[in-house]
Amino acid sequence: MKIHYLNLQGTERMFENIVHLQNMDSGMFEALFDNSKSVTLAVDRIEGIFDQKAIQRKAVYGNYNPDADCHYLECAVCKETIGQLDNEDADGKYKYNIFGNYCPNCGQKIVQKYTEEDYKQWGV
Repeated sequence: MKIHYLNLQGTERMFENIVHLQNMDSGMFEALFDNSKSVTLAVDRIEGIFDQKAIQRKAVYGNYNPDADCHYLECAVCKETIGQLDNEDADGKYKYNIFGNYCPNCGQKIVQKYTEEDYKQWGV
């Protein structure tokens, strides 16, 4: 999740990739991140908490499998394989195939439509 808050100095801050937010004491919170690191926040007020999974993310390039002549696409959050680029017609043109709307590992919502610009970013 993302947390948007106002610290004790009156500065607005935002952290993301938080998996747990614990109220420690009056105005003190401990935020645990998805990489198992934590930070203590001195908070005047919490402005908002957002579910990052509700935000669609595009697949990122994983690796190439020469046996299957496909490029694997991964979840941007947890690196789970969520799709692939196939050379279905053996014409050298790869077509994307996203396996589902959500990552089966972390639940991240996955973008379903990709453009030529995405192919360039993937290097194919």
